[in-house]
Amino acid sequence: KDIRILYGMAPWDESEIDFDNPDPRPQCHGHVIAARITSENPEEGFKPSGGSVSELNFRSNKNVWGYFSVAASGGLHEFADSQFGHIFAWGEDRREARENMVVALRDLSIRGDFHTTVEYLVMLMETEEFLGNSFHTGWLDQLIAMKAQAERPDPVSAVVCGAIHVAFTSITESIQEYRSSIERGLSPSSDAIISEVDVELINDNIKYVIKVTRSSSSTYFLLMNETTLDVDVHKMSDGGLLLSTGTNSFTTYMMDEVDRYRVLVNGRTVVFEKERDPTKLRSTSTGKLLQYVVSDGGHANADEPYAEIEVMKMVMTLRVPEAGRVMHLKRPGAVLDAGTVLARLELDDPSSAKQITTYTGPLPYILTNISSPSKRPLQKFQSALKILNDILDGFCIPEPYLSQMVTVHVSSLMHSLLSPELPLLELQEVLSSLENRLPPRLLARIRELLQQYQVKEMSMFPFDKISSLIDDHALLIKKQSERERFFLDTQNIMTLAKRYRGGACGHQTDVVVQFLRRYVEVEEKFVLGSFDKCLDALRAGYRDQMDTVVQYVVAHHRIQPRNIVVLALLDTIDKHKLTVAGDLHDVLQSLAELSSPGTTRVALMARTTLIYALQAPYDEVHRRVEMRLSDGALSQHRELMKDLVDSPSSIFDVLVDCLFSKNEQVSRNALEVYVRRSYLAYKL
Repeated sequence: KDIRILYGMAPWDESEIDFDNPDPRPQCHGHVIAARITSENPEEGFKPSGGSVSELNFRSNKNVWGYFSVAASGGLHEFADSQFGHIFAWGEDRREARENMVVALRDLSIRGDFHTTVEYLVMLMETEEFLGNSFHTGWLDQLIAMKAQAERPDPVSAVVCGAIHVAFTSITESIQEYRSSIERGLSPSSDAIISEVDVELINDNIKYVIKVTRSSSSTYFLLMNETTLDVDVHKMSDGGLLLSTGTNSFTTYMMDEVDRYRVLVNGRTVVFEKERDPTKLRSTSTGKLLQYVVSDGGHANADEPYAEIEVMKMVMTLRVPEAGRVMHLKRPGAVLDAGTVLARLELDDPSSAKQITTYTGPLPYILTNISSPSKRPLQKFQSALKILNDILDGFCIPEPYLSQMVTVHVSSLMHSLLSPELPLLELQEVLSSLENRLPPRLLARIRELLQQYQVKEMSMFPFDKISSLIDDHALLIKKQSERERFFLDTQNIMTLAKRYRGGACGHQTDVVVQFLRRYVEVEEKFVLGSFDKCLDALRAGYRDQMDTVVQYVVAHHRIQPRNIVVLALLDTIDKHKLTVAGDLHDVLQSLAELSSPGTTRVALMARTTLIYALQAPYDEVHRRVEMRLSDGALSQHRELMKDLVDSPSSIFDVLVDCLFSKNEQVSRNALEVYVRRSYLAYKL
C-alpha cells in the first residue's frame, strides 16, 4: 500500500508498477536518521546484558518517532536480542534531522539493570566526522580502538552523588531494620542504627575516600581530605535523589551491581568500582558458561582469555587481569548470574597487580569552615534554631566541626534573640502570608504600630496593643462562624504575641527552656534502668508509633553531641544573666535529677547553676565578708572566725579580693580564713 502511494498508484489496485520509468517519479522530501537502542555497554566492547527496566520514558512528536519492545517494570532476559528500541528522526535536511535525533536521545530516559548505547550515540552524532558526513566503515572501529567514551559528569561531583547514594541507602536500611526488629519484640542495641558511613569509590584507578554523615532529616555532611560540604537531599517518588548544594542541583540515580556502582547524574552515567580482588575471576553478565579456554591449573598471561560465555545470543570472551594460574570453579554449561565467581587466579607476582592511587584533592564547592549565619536577625535566629534542634534530635557531624558549629550558632542565637528587629521581622513575615485574609482596616492599624516602633517612637514592641486591636475587632463580628475563622487567621499573630509577653529577655529565656525540655523529654525515658528495660517501656507506651520509638533511641544514642549543645546553653544562663525562676528553674531541676551515665556532666552543671542562682549577688557577699573581716576581735575569738571558715557559701573569690584590701586588718584576717578553709579537714 505505502509503496503504491509513493509511486502515485491507487493503494488497493493490482496493476504493475513501472519501477524503471515511473510516471511521475517519486520525489524525496527531507532526510531521516535512524538509531538502534540496544542493551550493550560501549565501554566494554559493546557487551550485551539483560535485566529489569525501572523506567522507560520516550515521547514521539511530528519529527521524531520510535518504538520499544519493553516497557517500564518489564525486562530483557539473557536469551533475547540486545536491541529493544528503534528511533527515527526527520528533518528538512541532514543537519536538522541530526539535531532532532540528538534532542530525542537526550530526552529519552531509560533506567534499569543494564547499560544502553544512548549516551554513546549522542557522542557519535556530535563528532566532527559525523557532522561533516565524512565517516566511513572503519570509523567506528577506530573509535572503539581509541576507547572513545560518552560525555561524563565531573568525576568529583559524581563522587559526591555516588557517596550520598551509598550512605543514604545504608542509613535508611539500618533504620528500617531496627524498626522491624523492635516491632517483632526484639531489643537490638542502638549501635545498629548508623548515621555515618565511610564510602570508598574507585574510578579510573583513583580511589575516593569520603565520610558521609546525616546532619538532619534532609541534609548530609561530607568530609574528604579536610574539606567539607553540606548537601540537601530529597528522595523522589521514582527512587532517585535530588541533591542541591549552593546554586548547583543534581538529579541522580544509582544501580548497585555486584562489583560496581552505576550512577546516573543529570542523565550522564559514571561507573565506580568497588574494592576489587584480582584473584577472583567473575562473570561480567548473566548468561551461560560455554567453555574454558585455559585448562584447570593452566597458566594465562595478563589480558589473555580464559573462558567464553553466551550472553543474549552472543559469545563473550572473559580475560584475566593479571598473569597467573587459573583454577576452575564452575562446569561448562552452568547458568551464571552477574558476578558469579568462575575461577580463582593464583598470581605470578602479587606486587604487579594494578595499583590504585588515593585522591588527595578537595571536594567541589569547598566549605572548609562552618558557614556563618546570615546578618539578618530573623535568618540568624531561624538557622540557629533549626541546627540546634537537629542536633538535639540526634543528627550530628564529626568533631571538631560539631563543636565549632555549636559555638557559632549558640552565640548567634542568643544575640539575635536580643535584637529589637527580631519581633518586627517575625511579625512582618507572618503578616505577608495573611495580607489577603485580614480586614484592611485592621491590617492598616497594625502596620501603623509597626511603623511607630520602627522609627523608635516606642521602646517596647507593641504586641499588647496588637492583641487588643485583634480582640476589639473580634467583638465587632456578629456571626459565630466568621468570628471563628477570624481567630483562626490571626492565631499565628497571637502565638507570636504570647512568645514575647515577657519582652526580649523573657523570649530569650523561653527559647532556652524549650531546648532544655527537648533534651529532658528524651533522657528521662532512659533512667528506668537497663537499655532493654527502657526500650520495653517505650514500646509499650508507643505501641502504634514505632517511628517515635526509633526517634527517641536515635536521639539517646547521640548523647555526647547533644550534651555539647545543652552545656553551651547552660553556660549562656550565667553569661546573659537569665533569671532562674519559673519554667527555667523547673527544667534545670529536671536536668539535675537525671541519673543515667551519659547525662552526668549535664546534671552536674544544672545543679551548679541552681546553686549559684540561690546565692546572693557577688557585691552583696563581698560587702558582708569584708565587714566581718574588718572586726579587730576576729583573730582573738576563734568562734567568730570559725563561722567564716565553715561557711557553706563559696567565698574563695571574695577572700582573694580581700587579700589586696587597703585595710591591713581585713587583708590579714582574709589570709588566715583563706588558709584555714583551704586546709579544712573532713571526717570520712
